Amino acid sequence: EPAAAVRDSAEDAEELQAALLNVPEPFQRVLVLHYIEQLPVSTVALTLGVAEGTTKSRLTRGRSMLKQILNSRQGT
Repeated sequence: EPAAAVRDSAEDAEELQAALLNVPEPFQRVLVLHYIEQLPVSTVALTLGVAEGTTKSRLTRGRSMLKQILNSRQGT
């Protein structure tokens, strides 16, 4: 049913936001700028004053941390 899908989506968004708050700040910043603000990696790097390679590695590590947090909350 459509209402259930919307409710599930809202719950997923809240869960993701809560998990994101538990990611260390340098990784949190690149995740927010790239995935939420939808800035390209080059712009994120310039915004944060770091190299593109650093930005890419923080995205990779940040995604990994986020996945671990979400999995631990789901009991898997």
